[in-house]
Amino acid sequence: MSDPPDKLGVLRQWVGKAEDDFRIAQHLLTLRPDCPFWAVCFHCQQSAEKYIKALLVWEQIPFGKVHDLDELTKLLPASYELPVEAAAQLKLSDFAVTSRYPGGEQAIGPEDAQEALSAARRVRDATRRQLPPEALAVGPVG
Repeated sequence: MSDPPDKLGVLRQWVGKAEDDFRIAQHLLTLRPDCPFWAVCFHCQQSAEKYIKALLVWEQIPFGKVHDLDELTKLLPASYELPVEAAAQLKLSDFAVTSRYPGGEQAIGPEDAQEALSAARRVRDATRRQLPPEALAVGPVG
């Protein structure tokens, strides 16, 4: 069975968006002392989510509008390894929604942002090792 003709293009879009979120998170951390740490955490979650979805696109595994990293990771074939423990996945997943709205989050500080960036980096690095090199040749998207 051959791949759909636009599979690589769609994959590159997911990787590009994931990279954009990762770079945004990194840049926001440079805004200290005025860094919006909640936004760093949100973009870290978004980067990890989009990288996992890129793997799912590559494997042609359907997924819905899901933000839970554990749920997405469980869809992956067992051959894929993402070195992010369940607790870190849960914490990142929480940032998808609770960090963006008033009243839903606890105080998010610099330690949370650094932990989120570290977890997102682990997902990013592991995913990029497991995707074909031609999927990684992207610049900023939109």
